[in-house]
Amino acid sequence: MKRIVVSFLSLLTIAGIVSSCQKDQHAGNGSKFTATMEACTSIYGKTVLDGSMLNWVDGDQIKVFGSRNAEGVYAAVTGTDDATTATFENVQGDAGSPVFHAIHPASVAVNATSVTLPAEQVSVNGSLTDFPMYATSENNSLQFQNLCGILKFHLTKSDVSISSISVTTTDATNGNFTVSYDTENKPVLTSTGSATKYTTTLTCTTPQDITNGVDFYMYLPQGNYYGMKIVFTTSTGMTCTKTVSAENHIDIVRSQYSTLTLTGTNFDFVPSGALSGLFTINNNGAKVHFAKGNLQYQPSTDTWRFAEHQYDYIAQRNQSVDLATYTGWLDMFIWGTGNDMSATTGTSSAGFTDWGTYPISNGGETGGLWRTLTYNEWHYLFVNNRGNTGFPFGRGIVNGIKGVILLPDSFVKPDGIAFTALRINEDWNTNVYTLEEWTAMEEAGAVFLPAAGYYNATNIVQEQMMGCYWSKTRTTSGIAEFAFFSGNDGFFFPFDWKRKYPSTLKFSCSVRLVCNQQLAE
Repeated sequence: MKRIVVSFLSLLTIAGIVSSCQKDQHAGNGSKFTATMEACTSIYGKTVLDGSMLNWVDGDQIKVFGSRNAEGVYAAVTGTDDATTATFENVQGDAGSPVFHAIHPASVAVNATSVTLPAEQVSVNGSLTDFPMYATSENNSLQFQNLCGILKFHLTKSDVSISSISVTTTDATNGNFTVSYDTENKPVLTSTGSATKYTTTLTCTTPQDITNGVDFYMYLPQGNYYGMKIVFTTSTGMTCTKTVSAENHIDIVRSQYSTLTLTGTNFDFVPSGALSGLFTINNNGAKVHFAKGNLQYQPSTDTWRFAEHQYDYIAQRNQSVDLATYTGWLDMFIWGTGNDMSATTGTSSAGFTDWGTYPISNGGETGGLWRTLTYNEWHYLFVNNRGNTGFPFGRGIVNGIKGVILLPDSFVKPDGIAFTALRINEDWNTNVYTLEEWTAMEEAGAVFLPAAGYYNATNIVQEQMMGCYWSKTRTTSGIAEFAFFSGNDGFFFPFDWKRKYPSTLKFSCSVRLVCNQQLAE
């Protein structure tokens, strides 16, 4: 088993430098190799901590390319798990004769000067496996050099176990790379372009409890990574997303490591499917995240999910289909009925069942993680100047769909993208976004509520002219309340629908769930 354990450093500490590779000019053959690792002071190859020493582990495999396109796979025989030098014996093929080009691990080798870095790396008990290395030699002695640098995460939060960490960047972190040498005889990785990928995930074989602090290690090609997005996922499906601002960067240097430290107060774990923006919902300062799309239900499988995109909607309800045979999805629901799709009218106040009670397939898969906003919470979102947003919403069109854009508390408008808050006589065309522009708005925390209309007792009403989103509040006079907007300036939330719509318990409306911000420790 290949492992790396390194000492703790503070946030973005960079330390360590490497020794150069020496090429022996004596001839050799491909029957057996002696291999050493690059001497480092900050990272320890792919190995176990032993002072400042590098260590091979029995069974480590390298691939060696020799002359005339010959190649072979060789496995380490060390006798111990703390050997800085190991003998590698042939297990498949034969590298033939020099010059030799060797790659560790064998699984990433493509040819003598090309590797494929995996999109998924594996962490065993908090330790990194299969750190990629490269060596050239004209005899059977291989002196390996590291191909990548390390991003180390030091994570501490009580009662949380991490199952994976993913990093998304604007530069390639996995896929195909060529290997060359710089003027100092150090290996350099160059992405080959079309085969590159921008998200790399570190997956734990066993979730790691970070109550007392745990180090995790991910290897990345050398580079200055601007605007990096990091997603931490727990064993219960909760996620925490951290994004480095576009003007800042994390530097990864070959054969060195950078440390990112996060503690309890830095983490806001939410269910998967939650958008990044935070929205204050009352005078006490409580905050929520919105789900990534409207709620949907498939009666044939009894499955709940969120729409894949915020602008997606179906405008289908249970009364319009045969629940026993219908295999499609519904996204218009009677008030407070939960998964009782046989209901044709809303329940009593005491009998309200929140849709968030049920597991949501792309929302953490555990019941109770999500909930419906109250009338007062919807009201607060629309009429209060939260954070720096000023007037916090406006009409718009996203991917050709009309709806309302709601801004989070701390909103920083993306460069080159306009937003106009709602004013008199402005219509849906006030804010029109391409998919690329909306992606930037969504990453900045914006929420989009499509104008899907609503069903009265018999028919859909005002599709693409009106939006109706349930609250969990029912008045004493029996009216279920919802957030409402339309293309008419005279009808925008909040307004007195209590007189206009006295039969709301018969309506089917859209549902957009929220989850509460996790309180800091």
